[in-house]
Amino acid sequence: MTPLATAPRRVALAALLLFAAVALAYWPGLHGGFLFDDYANLDALGRYGGVRDLHTFLYFLTSGEADPTGRPLAQLSFLLDARDWPADPWPFKRSNLLLHLLNGALLLALLRRLETRLAALQPTAAPRASWIALLATALWLAHPLWVSTTLYIIQRQAMLAATGCLLGLLAWDHCWAHWQAGRHGRGWAWGVLGVGGATVLAGLGKANGLLTPLLALVLWWVLYLPQAAALPAPRNARVRRDGWLLLGVPALAIVGYVLAQAPAAARRALAIRGWDLGERLLSQPRALMDYLGLLLVPREGSGGVFNDGFAVSHGLLDPASTLPALVGVLALLALGFAVRRRLPRLAVALLFFFAGHVMESGPLPLELYFEHRNYLPALLLFWPLAAWLLAPGAAARLRGALAAALVAAWLLLSWQRAEVWGNPTLQAVLWAQRNPESPRAQGYAADLLAQAGRNTEAQALLQRAALRTPGQVEIALNRIGEGCASGQLSAADLAAAEAALGRHRRWNQGMQQWLLGIDAAVLRGDCAALGKPGLERLLDAVEANPAYSRAPGRRQALLRLRGRNALADGDAQRALQMYDRALD
Repeated sequence: MTPLATAPRRVALAALLLFAAVALAYWPGLHGGFLFDDYANLDALGRYGGVRDLHTFLYFLTSGEADPTGRPLAQLSFLLDARDWPADPWPFKRSNLLLHLLNGALLLALLRRLETRLAALQPTAAPRASWIALLATALWLAHPLWVSTTLYIIQRQAMLAATGCLLGLLAWDHCWAHWQAGRHGRGWAWGVLGVGGATVLAGLGKANGLLTPLLALVLWWVLYLPQAAALPAPRNARVRRDGWLLLGVPALAIVGYVLAQAPAAARRALAIRGWDLGERLLSQPRALMDYLGLLLVPREGSGGVFNDGFAVSHGLLDPASTLPALVGVLALLALGFAVRRRLPRLAVALLFFFAGHVMESGPLPLELYFEHRNYLPALLLFWPLAAWLLAPGAAARLRGALAAALVAAWLLLSWQRAEVWGNPTLQAVLWAQRNPESPRAQGYAADLLAQAGRNTEAQALLQRAALRTPGQVEIALNRIGEGCASGQLSAADLAAAEAALGRHRRWNQGMQQWLLGIDAAVLRGDCAALGKPGLERLLDAVEANPAYSRAPGRRQALLRLRGRNALADGDAQRALQMYDRALD
């Protein structure tokens, strides 16, 4: 048997070993717990006694609040792991890992097809093409940045968007193959049902999955369209026209929709964020360049979920890295356009990456920075690196050894991060140490330390955080929570919380949930250290805050709390007044 014949078997065996190694690297992290948004999204599993019939099934399926769709595909997938709440987190994390491996298999299939398309433009030996596809997949699949996506249960939404996108890109390849062969009807069927259907599925997982036509358009323009020149003139003209119709029109529609949200986004940013829309857009080049740095050289301290310490760009030189980052993004985009014929892999990697960030790094008033946003855009980022590492010529063996070392190093880093994700208390303490400017990280660590009975450590951590970031509302509120737990709340802590609530600018759902929770705790008698008088002082400070009261929905929520508290005091008349004002 010739080496050429055995190459596919070797590639298949290497792929199986890769998937097994990734699974082993992630395995320690499967023993971790739920986090943050997991609770807000998954508690609906048990809200009506569990998902046990059609009524409760439909309720849970439509209970999602993110995106206009509520992300029902992700909701449906969670039913594979539990149908009641509270639940065991292990099955959810196991399913996320399986989905990550599935995405790796789909990426391998896509890259193998793209190498075949590239061979028509730049002749490539078939065995080398398979190894390039496998190495590019290995670099993506083993990358330690995805630990915080795969092991954070709710980020299955981002993973499902990537699954749908990969299916759509594979369907596009089938569409093109039929068009090349003159079977335009079959091609359109693959385009409409395959690309269109996969785009819908991706969007039902998470809204950025709707970018699938734009991402396919990048591939079509760089890799597929040049092949049309070899077709007879009438067919050449037809496939060019059909490509623009199938991919260009929906891509423009999606981008136009995102841009059309800018006016509403500007108003919403003022209502829920501590920055305006212009500051968000100025901040995103810094975020994008930082993402690229993390993807190419993973660093110690990343791999978490606390990003509230990411600085806002108030101007081109505030901070000073804003202008260089903007220039860097524009330069990389220009490079992608410039090398599309000479270095098509590099062009695809760059243009695909930035196109994949159009939604979450655009005008929508999302938080400034999250590592999981790169899961889909980075799918093809390591393709040119893999081709260079496996290219024939000088130092080929040295580059091959470097490729193996790189995959091994990233697997080791993924395993180390998964070990941390499998130990929630250690995870919280490390995140607090690595993110000293993040009030959320400090508060989360203090909360878990208190739950573990380490109250002295929790209080000391919050005291250090209060000195480091004076006036931060998250720290002040966590000190209230610690006071409730310990039964001792100082007048200074209450005054600090009152002052912080009175001037806080960024009101999000987490802040609303804290107000609801502390109000309920006081009414249950679980926070005697604060009591009704202390609670009223906090609510008065919130009501007097202009940043809070500018949003009608928040004013209504506060009035509902006032009404509930009046009922608890037996004052039905005042409760009725509060509820009437809330309805108004």
